[in-house]
Amino acid sequence: MLNRFRFLLIFILLSPLFSVAQIGGKGTYQFMNLVSSARQSALGSKVISVKDEDVNFAIFNPALINKGMDGKVSFNYVDYFTDVNYGSFAYGRDFDSLGTFVASISYVNYGEFIRSDNGEELGTFSANEMALNVGYSYELDSLWTVGANAKIINSVLDSWNSYGMAFDFGVTYKVPNKNMMLAFVVKNVGMQFKTYSGHDRENLPFELQFGITQELEHLPLQWSLTVDNLQQLDVSFSNPSATSLDGEGNEEKEDITLLNKAMRHVIIGAELFPRRSFSVRLGYNFRRAAEMNLQNQKNFGGFSFGFGMKIKKFRVSYGRSVYSPAGGTNNFSIVTDLNAF
Repeated sequence: MLNRFRFLLIFILLSPLFSVAQIGGKGTYQFMNLVSSARQSALGSKVISVKDEDVNFAIFNPALINKGMDGKVSFNYVDYFTDVNYGSFAYGRDFDSLGTFVASISYVNYGEFIRSDNGEELGTFSANEMALNVGYSYELDSLWTVGANAKIINSVLDSWNSYGMAFDFGVTYKVPNKNMMLAFVVKNVGMQFKTYSGHDRENLPFELQFGITQELEHLPLQWSLTVDNLQQLDVSFSNPSATSLDGEGNEEKEDITLLNKAMRHVIIGAELFPRRSFSVRLGYNFRRAAEMNLQNQKNFGGFSFGFGMKIKKFRVSYGRSVYSPAGGTNNFSIVTDLNAF
C-alpha cells in the first residue's frame, strides 16, 4: 500500500510535465477557480494549508481531508457581479475500513441573455456550468498526507455544451513542534472530452500552488500564505490605467518590476480566534490588487474580510472580497455536523 502512495507522490511532482501552463482567460472551465467558501474568500482565496474540520477546504486541497470532517456538510452561496451567482455543496463521510471521503458539487449560473439577430430579439438563452467532485486522502505517517480529487465537469452555453474530467493532487506536511502545515497542490490535470464546437479541445485551468499555515502559540491567531500559479513565473500584464506619456507624447506602458511580478503570486490571510465561537478574518490578494488598481484613486482592491460565528449547531460565515470601485463579491456559508442531530 505504501508503495502505491509513493507512486502517487512521484506522479504529483511530475504531473506539470504533462500539462500546459494556464492562467485566467486562457483555458476552458474557468469557473473551477471561483471561491465559494466565505471563509476562503475572507482569507484572500486559495488557502490550501488549513487542516481542521471545515469540509470546504477539501475542495481546494484533497490532502486536507481528515476524520474530523465525518458528517460535516456545507452550503455556500456567492452574490457575484450583475446577475451571476454561484455556490457549492460539500459533504464528508468516514468509512472505517476505507477512510474519509468528501463529495462536493460546484456550480455557476450566468443568468439569462437576450438572443438577437441584426437587432431583432429572438427570445432568451441561459448559461451554466457544474462540477461533481469526490476527494480522498491517505496518511502516510503522522506528518505526511496525500490526497486526490476527481472531477466530472459539464458546461452549457445556450445550445452548446461540453464535458470534461480533471484531477487534483495534494500533499501536506506537518512541521514537528512548529504548529505549522505546509501544502503543495497540483490542480486540474485532465482534459475536455466533448468540446463546444466538436473540433479542437481546449486546455483546462491547470495550476500549481504552495501554501503555509501556522497557528501562533501565545496568540489566538492563525496566518496563511499561498503562492499560486507556480507553473508560470510571469502572470503580470500592464494595467491600462497606469499608461503614461513620455516627453514626445508617446504612450508608455506600466513598468512592472521583478519584485512586483513575484508578489502577484502571493495571497496572505489571517484569522483571529480560529477555534472559538466567533472569529474574524482578513486577507490580501496581491495580483487582484495590482490588476484592479486605478491611478489616483483608492479602491482597496485586493483586500478581503469576514467573520464566522457559531449559532447553536450551525457555523455561519460571511466573506467580502473587494475588486474595484464597481464593487466586490459577498460570500455566505453554513456548515453543520449531521452527527449532532
